[in-house]
Amino acid sequence: MEEHEFTESREFPGPFVRVRGRLSREWQVQWNPSLRTYKGPPDKPVPGSGNNRTAVSQTQFAVDFLDYQGKVLESLPTVPHFLAKDQEWATFVARLPYHSATQSMRLRFGEREISVLPVPTDRPFFSLLHPGEDSFIDGRGVLALHWCGHDDEHPMTFFVRYSHDGRDWLRPGVNLRTNDFYLDLREMPGGARCAVQVLATNGYRTSYVQTRHFEVPRKPPEVFLGETDGPVLFVQGFSRENGPITGEQIAWLDRDGNAIRRGGTLDVRSLPPGVHRLSVMVQDAGAVQTTELIGIYDAPSGRRLPSSPGL
Repeated sequence: MEEHEFTESREFPGPFVRVRGRLSREWQVQWNPSLRTYKGPPDKPVPGSGNNRTAVSQTQFAVDFLDYQGKVLESLPTVPHFLAKDQEWATFVARLPYHSATQSMRLRFGEREISVLPVPTDRPFFSLLHPGEDSFIDGRGVLALHWCGHDDEHPMTFFVRYSHDGRDWLRPGVNLRTNDFYLDLREMPGGARCAVQVLATNGYRTSYVQTRHFEVPRKPPEVFLGETDGPVLFVQGFSRENGPITGEQIAWLDRDGNAIRRGGTLDVRSLPPGVHRLSVMVQDAGAVQTTELIGIYDAPSGRRLPSSPGL
């Protein structure tokens, strides 16, 4: 294990760069800080191939990565979107393969150059002050993250990422210009090997620090009910660890807790005649269950009844 592995920043290994900016109707450009990422464009180009350049026509907007001579290293079409007719600024996004030789980014329309943005040649450097390598992290509480930048020449923008399994990453903190962030682990998916990353970009290049692994309790699944007046009832479950819960992982229960139907919908009129006290149970992939009372219903009319003692 390298010394200061959990406190000193290192280069983020994402193979792509997400470029974002705004374009006015007068073709003025405002660039947002770019960020290295694992997520590429829809067609998943191979980094360094330069194959995207052939897709740029003379009537398209495009983002280019240029080297110190102004040579195009990568290029990708982008479409600025005005969300309303009276909106002054449109947003544009592109994800291009990362090139260490990039020294500027360019937005153009066909052969017309609209804006060129020089980018730093060095990655940002910063230190994570808290939590330290030996700090206790309470997975049932709020994690206070605090860091310190070491580059005064190029302003840094920070992002906070969280993963409960090392594969899926959430981004609870974005576009941060401060040196701290409070992450409420009570709202995060749980797991035995959770980790938090703090990322810093100086406009193009990205560095990161990752905390040591720690445990966060798994969260019970949530129940999302549709209209409960009847006769047709709808429900969906959601697990913070596994996502939506549908199909056979949903059970409709009678007053004794017995499953009478499975799936996301129940037509009360299909039940035997009489009064039914109904609940619903959702179960996540880890077999953790949540049960919620829905109400009392009359069959075959299927309508919900006022609650009565003993039912």
